[in-house]
Amino acid sequence: MTHKERVLAAVEHRKPDRTPLWIGWPKPETLEKLYKFYGVADKEQLLRCIGDDIRWFGGPPWKHPEGKPYFDPYLGMPQEQRSHAAPGVFADCTDVKQVEDYPWPDPQYVDCEGLRETLEPYQEYAILGGSWAPFFHDVANFFGMENYFIKMYTDPEVVEAVTEHIIEFYIAANEKIFTVAGDLIDGFFFGNDYGTQNDLFMSLEMWRRFILPYEKALVDHAKSFGLKVFHHSCGAVSKIIPYLIEIGVDVLHPVQVEARGMEPETLAAKYRDQMTFMGGISTQQLLLYGTPQQVRENVRYMKRLFGNGYIVSPAHEAILPNIPVENLYAMFDEAVQD
Repeated sequence: MTHKERVLAAVEHRKPDRTPLWIGWPKPETLEKLYKFYGVADKEQLLRCIGDDIRWFGGPPWKHPEGKPYFDPYLGMPQEQRSHAAPGVFADCTDVKQVEDYPWPDPQYVDCEGLRETLEPYQEYAILGGSWAPFFHDVANFFGMENYFIKMYTDPEVVEAVTEHIIEFYIAANEKIFTVAGDLIDGFFFGNDYGTQNDLFMSLEMWRRFILPYEKALVDHAKSFGLKVFHHSCGAVSKIIPYLIEIGVDVLHPVQVEARGMEPETLAAKYRDQMTFMGGISTQQLLLYGTPQQVRENVRYMKRLFGNGYIVSPAHEAILPNIPVENLYAMFDEAVQD
């Protein structure tokens, strides 16, 4: 099988020649350690060396003539006062008209020039693309996170208006990306972190009202181009898995196994035939504190537990440099064994 065929087999719960592998998105310091360990010069050489099956090209490719970002939730705030913790421009908004008057980004500046040329050399691999579309985090930035949750109760129409504008942009961006290069892309990969270590950030009722319809809109749009859908969400998100399956999500990433309700045995018993799981090799405990032999045993266990619908990957894609490189080698090497 090619790398692409292997991943698609796992997504479709067909038997691959071996379980697929994705390294994730290691921190630069981690990559430098891996380059030295493997004796390679760059990331692509590393990925080929370890047998990685996936190439991820995130987006959207944004090119504004004045260098403006596509979303500026701190519009008018001095640069030194801006942060993800600061309340955004709609912190005190109670009127939908204020939302409508905001200078929302023009999708004409989503620049797909050269996208096909970028993707074409990697067609033996499973290509993930499209906008990362972290709309939950974007909306939280526009309100301030705590205020966002409060406004779900006090000003729901304002929350919905802001979310709709953000989703409209991401779908318009994906429309351009998928129209230009959808035939070269295998999966739409997007992410919103809905879970803490113990539960969802909000009640399931609020998630279903203020999040699920927009998740479905993104998924439906990708499916209209014939793409598989890979969904990233850290934390304890077991409550929403049935809804993700219902709207057509194919793959859940990264499977944070120490989070409540995310025990691999529970997930496999309930969903192994309905969803593919990508991740689950613990970055909080096993990779950090375990031995290489323990890592190998866990990789073998996860492959058996989830069967055909599994892609080996760390339980958080941003692998930190404090994880011993010998444990990473053990994970990568054991992943590609038959």
